[in-house]
Amino acid sequence: MLRVYARRLRAGETTLKTAILALADAEWREAERAGHIALHPVHKTPVLAEGVQLRDDDALIDALLRAMDVLDSGGGAALWPEMSPQPGAVERLTRTYARRVSVGATSVEAAVLALADAEWREAERAGHVTRLRDKAELTAALLRAIDVLKIGGAAALWPEVSPPLRPLHPLPTATASEARAQVRHHVRGFLDRSLAWHATAEDERQAAEVAALAVEVGAGKTSITAAELPRFIARAKADGLPYRVLFTVPTHRLGAEITDRIAALGLSVATWRGREAEDPETGASMCMDLPAVRDAMAAHQDIESAVCGSSGGARCPFAGRCGYQLQKAAVAEADLIVAAHEILLVRRLPAGFSTGLALVVADEGWTFDGAETRTLGAETLRAGEAEHPVPLRGDPMRRDEEATADLHFLRRRLADAIDASPDGYLTRAALVAATLTAEGCAKAARLEWRRKITGAMRPGMTAEARKMAVELCAGNAAIPRLAALWRSAAELLQSDAEATGRVELGRREGAEGSQRVIMLHTVRQVSEAVQALPFLQLDATLAPDLLRHRLPSLGVLAEVRAAAPHMRVHQVLGGFGKSSIVPDPKPEKRADPTKRGKENQRRLNRIAELRDWIRLVTNGARTLVVTYEALEPYFADLPGVETAHFGAVEGRDEWGPRPGRPGIRHLFQIGRPMASPEATRQLTAAQTGRPVPAETPGLVTRGATMRDGTAAPIEVRAFADPDLEAVRAAITDAATVQVFGRGRGINRTAADPLDVWLLAGDVIAPLPLDTLSEWQAPGPSARMAAQGVVLASPADAARAYPTLFPTPEAAKKALQRDKPPAEHGDKPLWMTPIGKCPRVPAWVRVEYRPALPKAKTRTAWAHPDRLPTLRAWLEAVTGAELALYEPEIPPPSVAAPPKPTIVVRHAVMLAPPAQTASAVVVRAPVPRIPYPRGIAAGLSP
Repeated sequence: MLRVYARRLRAGETTLKTAILALADAEWREAERAGHIALHPVHKTPVLAEGVQLRDDDALIDALLRAMDVLDSGGGAALWPEMSPQPGAVERLTRTYARRVSVGATSVEAAVLALADAEWREAERAGHVTRLRDKAELTAALLRAIDVLKIGGAAALWPEVSPPLRPLHPLPTATASEARAQVRHHVRGFLDRSLAWHATAEDERQAAEVAALAVEVGAGKTSITAAELPRFIARAKADGLPYRVLFTVPTHRLGAEITDRIAALGLSVATWRGREAEDPETGASMCMDLPAVRDAMAAHQDIESAVCGSSGGARCPFAGRCGYQLQKAAVAEADLIVAAHEILLVRRLPAGFSTGLALVVADEGWTFDGAETRTLGAETLRAGEAEHPVPLRGDPMRRDEEATADLHFLRRRLADAIDASPDGYLTRAALVAATLTAEGCAKAARLEWRRKITGAMRPGMTAEARKMAVELCAGNAAIPRLAALWRSAAELLQSDAEATGRVELGRREGAEGSQRVIMLHTVRQVSEAVQALPFLQLDATLAPDLLRHRLPSLGVLAEVRAAAPHMRVHQVLGGFGKSSIVPDPKPEKRADPTKRGKENQRRLNRIAELRDWIRLVTNGARTLVVTYEALEPYFADLPGVETAHFGAVEGRDEWGPRPGRPGIRHLFQIGRPMASPEATRQLTAAQTGRPVPAETPGLVTRGATMRDGTAAPIEVRAFADPDLEAVRAAITDAATVQVFGRGRGINRTAADPLDVWLLAGDVIAPLPLDTLSEWQAPGPSARMAAQGVVLASPADAARAYPTLFPTPEAAKKALQRDKPPAEHGDKPLWMTPIGKCPRVPAWVRVEYRPALPKAKTRTAWAHPDRLPTLRAWLEAVTGAELALYEPEIPPPSVAAPPKPTIVVRHAVMLAPPAQTASAVVVRAPVPRIPYPRGIAAGLSP
């Protein structure tokens, strides 16, 4: 840049001020690319990394003048060899800018200006200026380069651009039976090793094995493990070893299924349910006095002693019939205990759990359970000794003067360290400067816990008495956060790290103005009783690197993936993010309600298009739509459609095929869950304890796996930081795995196929794709077809479908634009059966004419289901009786019309099983066509 502006200044093509501004901007951007600039985690302003300095204006002027001196002396080519003629430099730059434009890093206009400047400079370096390309020619060259990148041919045409794109996910090749055999092998091996571990003398044992098995959804990980457990339990009983198994699950619904399955194998099974869970015997909550439980939680009292009581003392009046208490006897005797994952993270396992416990099996993921961000006002550390005393041991009514003084002395030091620190993560240097030590911080944590008021509640207290106890114990609320702050400080001082991700300093705006706050990013650890036992994690969305922060010795036994030959996967790229499709429930309360209202209408229009499109695709067949919770009601009334939302499908099996019950025919995923960058950063800091930098995910080209094993490029949003990216993937990509698994694709047969539709523009499907297309809304004919009747008359269409056509003239123009191409014959595209679904009937052409003066004969196409009421409906639309009504019922032997040939972005066309031709991937620019046509092509046999 210095050399470019030196030449421009010498030729009088720019000013010194402009040159300096451009150079300063270039230097800043170069520092940004090098990672020396980041956003401040709280204020979101860019800041330079420590030790990085940029040149000021005077330094830049000096450098620029030196460059001009070199040019004036004619030494440019000798000192800077790159100034000499370089054949192909502009072509290389064209490819560079093609990549930048394709990922949104620059605009076409800026790229063309840069290319024009480069071409002039190359000619100048060569010592001659010939005819240079104009703006239109350069734009065309750039767009051609972008096209080459889009269709994936860049690596072949320009090897230096980038290495060949590879699929992000490997192509599954194992059959379902082979996958199940692998799962059985690894589960049985783990159980055998656990038995041998228990048989070894305690003083000779190594640490218990902690293992994980990543298993395809539907491959039978749960049923296979359940089938292997009776053998393990019988052998352990025979050898006099611990034999009981704790089996944890994400939901009680899944727990009930597992309980029934294992009980059928002859084992005694008990399910442990929390106090607020539903009692399967009564339908009420397990605990019969939830108000008392909630008061005890608010007062931070031990619920068992404060509400339930003991046999030798005061007891809850519902003790003899409380489902929560009655389950304890069954749990204490059971061979296998089924419980929610939450049980893994309690400090102490409930009574009756630990006796004879041999191993733990966790079915499905719990990666983010127990991770949270809590806030604490910094002023809490300055609270006086009278407000926060430490009581004497054994006499809570009297203050321990020495302990209180020690605690507040340490608090003041920590407050000084925080006051002296800028917003951001707490640093080790700040703690050292405040003369804090790891031992002192650990002591302060213990003293904070001594401040906790206990015994303030007892069973049978009145609601008024409990309210007084809650007020008395109000100070208990801050103690867990203060103790967590001290533990984090102690851990930081014991380590070599410069900062901790567990403690972050910032500001909070409130009624009293801006206040300093301490944000605690913490995660609950796995119970010591659980960590002491053999542990097996079964998960379709295993994130081992994240789990190892709580299970350090976790080893992955295998990743078991199976092919699903009777499941076809179609990805549709487009704007299906939550902020692009979910309507705002309160647009009138926004800063610009008019603008927000228009945006809401756009989103509602998109939802209406999706509803009509799903009608056309499914034709009433049993279908599951998984989307955002707020969108469920918009699809719940469609024929044959069942709905669910992200985060509520894990472990559910009601949509897969079972003996005597076919599974769903279609599965739609609309959108994807994705946490905000800030929420992702906080969650990552809690999981890892690392001071994770603030980062906005950028666009990265990754390879979607096609059915034939090749890669198709998709731009996804990803973080550069590996921990941030691991958390993003564990939220977004894992949700897609769970949704896809609901149809149990690997269990499908030719008689019960499944079509999966992923409507998301920035997600790589976890399974091989059969088609990859871009969304474009269905046309008006298809929208009418979704309602069962297509009208060729604009006036009738406007009266019948006012939401589609506000006026007859609007209907006329829309239908003219929607006219099918001549190459498709006289059959509209929406009449073409989709895929191989035998339930799609032939549409019926109907000629009709209302009994009105000068009325002409008109044409409609009707779905057969509409025929019984069609005449009356047409009379209501036209406002008159029909003088002519002639349906043309086709004979049953009429073949389905031929499917149109439509090019989609990527389609894998596989030869029939009897042939041996290899798969072919068709790559071509994406046509802008109504999307249902792309569907028809994607499903052509």
